[in-house]
Amino acid sequence: MSRAVLTETLLDFGASLWRSSRIAKELPGLTAGGFEAAGEVRIGFFAVFMWADHVHVISRGYDAALTDTQVLQF
Repeated sequence: MSRAVLTETLLDFGASLWRSSRIAKELPGLTAGGFEAAGEVRIGFFAVFMWADHVHVISRGYDAALTDTQVLQF
């Protein structure tokens, strides 16, 4: 995922990339293919804090170079 999605959408409790206008920019082929998100609650990421004291989110866009890897640590 992009830096914007990682630091804005992911950390916005109740927000969903799949239901935002940002999805067309992030994954244009997905929206063009008629993708429908299954989830509704939008709190899934935050559930990890019930089990872990340390969380590392490591992400890179599907078309990005290894040097574009993003790391978010809690």
